[in-house]
Amino acid sequence: MSPGHKNNRLKLRLLLFKFKDHLMILTGLLLLVFSLASVFLLIINFGYDLDPGRKENIKQAGTLMLFFFFIISTVRFVLNFKEVLKEQLFFIDILIYIFSFGALCATTFFPEDMKNDLPFLHFLSSRWTMFILLIVFSVINISKIIFRSLNAKINPSLLFIYSFLFIILTGTGLLLLPNSYRTELSFTDALFTATTSVCVTGLTTVDVPTTFTFTGQIFILLLIQIGGLGVMTFTSFFAMSFMGKSSFGSSILLKDFLNEDNLGNMFKTLVNTMIVTFIIEGTGTWLLFMNLGDIPHRDFGGKLFICIFHSVSAFCNAGISILHGNLGNPLTIHNYSFLFCISILVILGGLGFPIVFNYMRLFRHYVVNWFKMLTGKQQYYQHKPWIIHVHTRIVIASTLALLVVGTTFIYFTEEDASFRNLSETGKIVTAFFNATIPRTAGFVSIDITTFAPPTLFIILILMMIGAAPMSTGGGMKVNTVAIATLAAFNVARGKQHLEIRHREIRSRNISKAFSVIILYIICMFTATGILMYTEKNNHLFSILFEVVSALSTVGSSLNYSPGLSEPGKYVIISSMFIGRIGVLTFLSGLLKRYQEKNYQYPEGGIIIN
Repeated sequence: MSPGHKNNRLKLRLLLFKFKDHLMILTGLLLLVFSLASVFLLIINFGYDLDPGRKENIKQAGTLMLFFFFIISTVRFVLNFKEVLKEQLFFIDILIYIFSFGALCATTFFPEDMKNDLPFLHFLSSRWTMFILLIVFSVINISKIIFRSLNAKINPSLLFIYSFLFIILTGTGLLLLPNSYRTELSFTDALFTATTSVCVTGLTTVDVPTTFTFTGQIFILLLIQIGGLGVMTFTSFFAMSFMGKSSFGSSILLKDFLNEDNLGNMFKTLVNTMIVTFIIEGTGTWLLFMNLGDIPHRDFGGKLFICIFHSVSAFCNAGISILHGNLGNPLTIHNYSFLFCISILVILGGLGFPIVFNYMRLFRHYVVNWFKMLTGKQQYYQHKPWIIHVHTRIVIASTLALLVVGTTFIYFTEEDASFRNLSETGKIVTAFFNATIPRTAGFVSIDITTFAPPTLFIILILMMIGAAPMSTGGGMKVNTVAIATLAAFNVARGKQHLEIRHREIRSRNISKAFSVIILYIICMFTATGILMYTEKNNHLFSILFEVVSALSTVGSSLNYSPGLSEPGKYVIISSMFIGRIGVLTFLSGLLKRYQEKNYQYPEGGIIIN
């Protein structure tokens, strides 16, 4: 073969590669456009009352969007089939592609009478099937775009802040749609409700079951679920599931969000997080459904939705209820099995996913070794495996101590007061419930304004401490308070190093614990001071209680939020937002990153008494 012929073949191959690259860029842009257009169609369909003619037009436009998605997916499969095979969940991608093809064929080629006779064709051609497919395509494609944006040189803390801000503003727009609310709803109240949902707080300025329709309640439920797990967790899960390879830069940034040391385990961590979440919420829904009696004017579907909503709200530590009077509703106020299930869901959500995974690893270890010993492949051994981390031990011990102390204290202070008309079982369960809820879900079974001052004081302390890191709860976090307390006692004893369970705690972690506490107190006093100025009814303890509830994303209230002025509402909104992001993460996002220097100044002594 002549050199000229080889050069021509090489040029042709280069042109084909360039054409393929340009075509992939074009398909990516088209996918973004069609994804946004699909979201727009879905908003119009669910957010507005449409006549049958316009509904049909929306369905035709949705079918056209689905057709475009199918064509672009076909092009992607043809040009990049090897990359598709490298996707984590490529078989689901293929399944979605097949369903899209079936839906388009059923909608286009089969007559209506045949669709009515064949349930499968009727299902494929239905409006709901089309909308579900559009939602799946849109979520996957938008998640890919967000995930790729991790490659940009942006502070991870700032990206975390932007992600929550974006979903809050999106939620505000959804709640302002005409089909989302019944009574008058201002922009501030919609923003407040979206913020309290995404930040899984529970403070509200409006009555949720009265103000919002079923559509609005679904939007709130979705905001709670996304906010509880984190926007980056959701988008990263879908992106990594349907992308061949992620860049090293995006993987490094995502590692910080997931607190995962091994880059290769990130997708496994994401999958486990989603699976564990839905298993716990599904189990919680079933238990709540079995323990909830008949609901007047509610069918099976209505009762099921109530249980799903409360299961998600409890596990995500949101504390938002769609029952009138929250859990003080006649259906639940004396339903102690229901309240106990809610308490357990709140505790599981507040422990954090690292704790759950740690105990799952221990359980797997015992099962595997028991099976090996049973089959004779391994001899019995007596040593205990070091699987439970020191972090897990601190969180579990602190959580149990707070639950026991809180339950006992509330029981004895309210036994002859607000609990006097309850049975003995009711007193114990209600005390346990009210010791659990301040960490950090704002459900209410008994109006806490009737509690004695000592009870409100212990609730205030529990709210400030909060839940565990990497959980759906807020507050200063139990391990932070535990480490700072133990370090303070160490200093008083003249001991330099802090050891827990034969492990030395790094000095960096101790400094971080004290930093979180100091920044939390600064934010708390700043918000309280502003509210003391803006609010006419400036009762100090009520304002402090509301600020701590917002900053710790709890939601317990002395009925102060509905009476807030417009500026006061924005102070609480800011407090909820900062509390969900984390005071240290929020400050890290605002400040320029410090570059470590290779030199050290001489030490200077200062007097600390």
